[in-house]
Amino acid sequence: MAFAVTQMKAFGIEAYEGNRKNFEQILTMTITAAVGDVLLDIGAPTGTFWTSVAVLNAASAAVQSAVVTDIYSRSSHHLSLSVPQLLAKVPVVSGATVATTQYKVANPQTTSFAITMFAGEGLTSYTLAMKWILKDDHAPVVYST
Repeated sequence: MAFAVTQMKAFGIEAYEGNRKNFEQILTMTITAAVGDVLLDIGAPTGTFWTSVAVLNAASAAVQSAVVTDIYSRSSHHLSLSVPQLLAKVPVVSGATVATTQYKVANPQTTSFAITMFAGEGLTSYTLAMKWILKDDHAPVVYST
């Protein structure tokens, strides 16, 4: 495994819902990987993704993983996931077998969130953007590398 997080930003924007103020949480990550790296289990602090990132820089991986975990603890629900590099592939439902031209997104609302690609068909660069609505009275996580 050769995952590396080359850039990560977390920030919030105000989202008004009726007469109350909430926040939307945004997380962007630029990730490099090897073609054989096909499981981005970003939601799991002890999963293969963060374990691989820690090989290059354990301190940064621990902080970045903690940022993701903190976001999940504050979020009410997941709004969106964008990975432009996956536009050429077809999404399949969670639980389905992934074929060469497909990818699968599992559990974006939970800390078991993962993106899986066909074996040997991983991409070498990803720009991941995720958005959540935060729980009432929760401030957004702010982080930048």
